[in-house]
Amino acid sequence: MSYVNEALDELYADYFDSAYVEDGIFYNSAEEDWDDEHLKVLFVLKQPSNSDLLGEDYRSYVTDSQIDYSDNPTMTVSTYDTYDKFIDVINKGYGGLDYEITSDSNALVFDKTSGKSYGSDRVHISVDKSKAADGVSNATVSVEQKIGDNVVDTKQIAVTIENPTEQISEKTYVEAGGVVSIEAEHYTDKFDVNGYEWKEEKDFGRRGNTMKAYPETASNAKESDLTNSAAYMEYKVYFTNAGSYTLDVYRMPTLNERGTMRLAVAIDDGTPTVLSGTNKYSGSRSKTDAWSKGVLCNSEKLTTKINVSEAGYHTVRVYNVSTGVVIDKMVLSKNNINSYFGAPESYNTTYNTTKETSTVTEDTEVSGIDKTYEPKAVVGNVSVENNTVKTVDLIGLTENTQNAVVFTVGYDKDGNAVSTAMNKADINGKTTVNVNLALADNTTAYAIYVVDNLTDMQPITPFKTFGKIKSEAEGNYITLKTDFEIFCNPGSL
Repeated sequence: MSYVNEALDELYADYFDSAYVEDGIFYNSAEEDWDDEHLKVLFVLKQPSNSDLLGEDYRSYVTDSQIDYSDNPTMTVSTYDTYDKFIDVINKGYGGLDYEITSDSNALVFDKTSGKSYGSDRVHISVDKSKAADGVSNATVSVEQKIGDNVVDTKQIAVTIENPTEQISEKTYVEAGGVVSIEAEHYTDKFDVNGYEWKEEKDFGRRGNTMKAYPETASNAKESDLTNSAAYMEYKVYFTNAGSYTLDVYRMPTLNERGTMRLAVAIDDGTPTVLSGTNKYSGSRSKTDAWSKGVLCNSEKLTTKINVSEAGYHTVRVYNVSTGVVIDKMVLSKNNINSYFGAPESYNTTYNTTKETSTVTEDTEVSGIDKTYEPKAVVGNVSVENNTVKTVDLIGLTENTQNAVVFTVGYDKDGNAVSTAMNKADINGKTTVNVNLALADNTTAYAIYVVDNLTDMQPITPFKTFGKIKSEAEGNYITLKTDFEIFCNPGSL
């Protein structure tokens, strides 16, 4: 890298006769600071293995509703939750990560407000009904990483608080956070029609009991007239949120299925939608074969969509089509949720009024990790206003003053660097670097990189990214691309 910078020094000096050039930095004179307007730099930083601290922002926070890391995590908590929601504070580096959690709402209750994450530390969150506003309200939870008294990073989580004031009638489920999980045997009412009936099967199911359509030897109900020809069960639900829901029905596979096992579902007085199970092995060796998965899991999930026209009371109905069909549970959800067997049973005024108690856990230190990289500082909070990166906080990890060069780079959707700033810094404790980089309109992500100097180009902090950067480089490299056109003919480089 030193050889490259020496070559660039000669190139700059040849182009600017009166310029003073050192370590790839252009000065109008030996005494002046660099001229940001004319300086563009080539910087390639290797992203290390997962065991290294150096790498894309090693502090991550996810909530129970997420399936991936997000720059904008959200969650919903309800006074009718039957289990505590949670926030995972994830440390993707080595060592311990100290954090504190606060909220602007006194209605939110945490099982702990500080901790140390060595890998992943979980914080449970619930709602104090006596302090929550009626209906739906919003709050913000702040998770701060700290080194001593200094705040290194802050992640804010947007929280929706649901506190329905409706007096819920008996045998009624309550939707919370866009989810209703129903145990089949906990129906509000059931109706026998044309000799068909639903009966409870004790201790037959993945969780609790199930409901089975009888008589087993009868012919199937008439699909064209299920509302008049089939037995059905009703489940009364109070919905806080209207809109489209995914309905998953978990049925039990049964032996000797000579035909496809079918059932039907509807909401209120709507037309029933027929759902068909799988009764044949496809011959596929992949693990996506529906029949094989049903046998292995002892449950088959049948899925459809229903629409809840408005908040309030609605009735979910389940009809038999085939006799002998067995239903274990149903789950309605507004968002796509990856789950093995659906959410735990929702609040029901008759069958499920208690809340699962969460155990406070403390993360433990992991030993035996080789430290291949020891940072001298970390990137703290980054202030952005009106699409301009205003300041970057650097937190020193050593007692000595550390010289540094800070690169702030904005990227477009294709990974091209469209905005670049470079600033000197002397890190001693907490140092705030004034950047003032106006990000181009087509910027989709940006990153902060810190090195010791432009001669050695050794990274002294883990780099920190905002948004996803598409890299054209091969392997695990992130590249700060450079345009030298203002200096010379690009063809000569």
